[in-house]
Amino acid sequence: MGTRIHVPFSCECMNGDFLGHTFTYITQTDDTYDKIARVAFANLTNIYWLQRVNKYDPTRIPDFVPINVTVNCSCGDQHVSKDYGLFATYPLRPGQNLSSVAAESGVSPELLQSYNPGSDFGAGYGLVFVPAKGQLLLS
Repeated sequence: MGTRIHVPFSCECMNGDFLGHTFTYITQTDDTYDKIARVAFANLTNIYWLQRVNKYDPTRIPDFVPINVTVNCSCGDQHVSKDYGLFATYPLRPGQNLSSVAAESGVSPELLQSYNPGSDFGAGYGLVFVPAKGQLLLS
């Protein structure tokens, strides 16, 4: 608990609308969309996305059924920089801000802000995208 882990996943165009990845999650007793988003997926998604891609009424989610969990991702913006080929979907934690995310990721605050225009790094929730150098190796 409280440890950040890195889980690589592919990012693809979803319905010609946005970039994301859909995971399958098996619901547990007393799950809500809020609990799934906050606890099971550590704020990588939110209630809006869970309701958008699933058919279950938010007050009547059955136990032990598969649901879709969609996570947004980013391919970056080549107008900002062509030096970055990977982007981490990074859920903000309470107390984090632009400076702390920059220090943790090793990326300058200016570059982070450039890839996340309009993001409120001080809100303590939400997603931002952190650029990384290198390439993803799949085996």
